[in-house]
Amino acid sequence: MNQSNHSIPSFDDLLASLPMEFRSEKVKEQLQRAYDVESKRINEYADRLNAEKKDFSAVLYFFRKGGGSQWVAEFAVNDLSIPRTNSYNWHCQNVSQWVYAGCILFDERRFKDDEEYIISTHH
Repeated sequence: MNQSNHSIPSFDDLLASLPMEFRSEKVKEQLQRAYDVESKRINEYADRLNAEKKDFSAVLYFFRKGGGSQWVAEFAVNDLSIPRTNSYNWHCQNVSQWVYAGCILFDERRFKDDEEYIISTHH
């Protein structure tokens, strides 16, 4: 492979990056669905870039505490053959090489209120 970095944690490792108190069956089921979709999509983009013999990075990070009640597990597939430019989004992330990016989001408040959807994805 032509990759410089391909790092996707296992589902169990991603789940373990949330505090124990939030690892309910409902969270596990919703996170498993989101993880399956996003890890598959990340790998599809990585495979495509690899087939094109391009250098790339493909990562899914562990959950980290974001603003307020949110925990965020960001992911991105970057085409490293594209020159890096001064292109930033409002999160101050350089997006000039992004092919696919987003996050899996866990919301403590929705969990505590026992709302229907606790896990969401954003692209």
